[in-house]
Amino acid sequence: MQLMPGTAREINVLDPLDPRANIFGGSRLLRKYLDEFGSLKKTLIAYNAGPGWVRKRKGMPGETRKYIRRVIRYYNIYKREI
Repeated sequence: MQLMPGTAREINVLDPLDPRANIFGGSRLLRKYLDEFGSLKKTLIAYNAGPGWVRKRKGMPGETRKYIRRVIRYYNIYKREI
């Protein structure tokens, strides 16, 4: 996952380049956003564009639209395989 330095500190990830710490920290971050925003789509917007975007605005930045569509497409593919 990509954790910005401030976000890594916020979720107590000491070394975001450590794969284990990165995955566990990123998972905690996604859980935090899901609890706060209540939907997968808003969670992904918060991860990609920042939680402030979701709190202050409706919709999403243009480049985030493609990201959301791609992530949800892969999510649905992998969900069927489980």
